[in-house]
Amino acid sequence: MAFIAGLLVCALLYYGFNAISKLPALSGGADYYVEMAGIDFHYRSISRGLIDARDIIYFISVIFLCIAITSRNLLKR
Repeated sequence: MAFIAGLLVCALLYYGFNAISKLPALSGGADYYVEMAGIDFHYRSISRGLIDARDIIYFISVIFLCIAITSRNLLKR
């Protein structure tokens, strides 16, 4: 169950924000910021060889967010 939940969360972070940014309701300029919330946006720039501080900060903040959620759940038990 944990594997399936983790797989769905990873897929949502990778593909979900990019798909949501393509909605016509967000075409006014908010689409860029919604796409920036996803992993795919940051991974594409790193895969080109461009190491930007925004991408590094994004990945570090996602890691710390996941660690904080995990520790909160463990302390709850």
